[in-house]
Amino acid sequence: VDMASHHARTQALALGATTLLPNPLTLADLEDLITRETTSFTIDEDCQTSVVKAASSLEDSFAALQARSNLALPQIRRSSEDIVDAIPERGMAPWLNTVRVIHKRTFQHCLLVTGVATSFGHGTGMRREDVALLTATGLLHDIGKVLVPVDILDKVGNLTPDETEIIRRHPVDGHGYLKTQGGVAPEILSAVRHHHEY
Repeated sequence: VDMASHHARTQALALGATTLLPNPLTLADLEDLITRETTSFTIDEDCQTSVVKAASSLEDSFAALQARSNLALPQIRRSSEDIVDAIPERGMAPWLNTVRVIHKRTFQHCLLVTGVATSFGHGTGMRREDVALLTATGLLHDIGKVLVPVDILDKVGNLTPDETEIIRRHPVDGHGYLKTQGGVAPEILSAVRHHHEY
């Protein structure tokens, strides 16, 4: 990326980049990076445990919306607490790397957002209960995507105007579902509804 561009760096990280290299990239730089990355990474067991639990919570949450049944809020809270504990102990990078290695499905984005949000909360000195709330928000922010057809979510190339309109509804759909559940914090409801305002 253009390392001088804050926008380019932010977008690359939001898309899941683990390392940023300056543009233009030489073949030697790329070979060096691949060698370093493939020889240095191991999965952290504590991170793996929290990632697996979080992915399970996400799967159950998405399934609940699809079935129009009740959300398992206690499970979301427990997963959030596990993540809140795992990230300061192990660091954000091992947690995010574990997500990338063991979870390639729909939930990877939600788990990556959750890890970054949790790390942000810790880094700014938020109270533990606020970090847990932020973490739960990360887990639930894209729950409305369960109502978007998979062929639109996974489409390669540009979306049609109709497909774009369908995918743009997911914040409203997720908010509507969570609002019917009762007991979901207003901060979570607001974040789910407005997370694409930028």
